Amino acid sequence: MQVRPFYWLALSFLGYYCAYGVFLPFFPAWLKSQQYGEEMIGLVIGSAYIFRFAGGLFFSSLIKKSQSYY
Repeated sequence: MQVRPFYWLALSFLGYYCAYGVFLPFFPAWLKSQQYGEEMIGLVIGSAYIFRFAGGLFFSSLIKKSQSYY
């Protein structure tokens, strides 16, 4: 089955934002119930954004290189 690029991208964003939108609001409350401090909760949530930024920089260069093979 071949999925058209638009639908693949739309489903990927839908799944990502639905999961992230459900997960992120309750994750700090769960960490608080596990006896984590406010500083650690902030570092955990902030590290997710740092890894997304660094991953975007790293994978964008790989995607550009892979397009030169076609």
